[in-house]
Amino acid sequence: MPSFASRFTRHEPAARRPLVAAALAGLVGCSVPTEPTAAGQLCEAPAECYAGVDPGELRGEVLCVSEFQYGYCTHECVSDADCCAAAGECEVELTHVCARPDDAETRRCLLSCHTEDLVDGYEDDPDGYCGDFMFRGWKCVSSAGGDAFCAP
Repeated sequence: MPSFASRFTRHEPAARRPLVAAALAGLVGCSVPTEPTAAGQLCEAPAECYAGVDPGELRGEVLCVSEFQYGYCTHECVSDADCCAAAGECEVELTHVCARPDDAETRRCLLSCHTEDLVDGYEDDPDGYCGDFMFRGWKCVSSAGGDAFCAP
């Protein structure tokens, strides 16, 4: 399997690119972090997810969802209130929804792309929002239950 750094395909919004470039420059000669820390981070196993978050505060079983590119940290949920409820669970204050992708057996917390949840500048571009705040090529999709969330 490729290294964590070579697998990373997340596309940072333009406003955050200078910060990402500075962080990556600081990694030269250092080991690349391999332990994701929050919702939406890359993973290979659930044990890699939510480092520093009290497991007792997460409202559902932790998942490293392999049907998403390279694995995606999330957890099972019953309602939207279960998503980003624990301190440190979500590093970025973006709205997540408790949704069930059509091919999944369980509901899980996923980045919402409902029009009312998009950040300024993305009101007419939910696919661009998903590509910028999740992974390149991700789109805004709807489940049979009517939830709109970012997915490959």
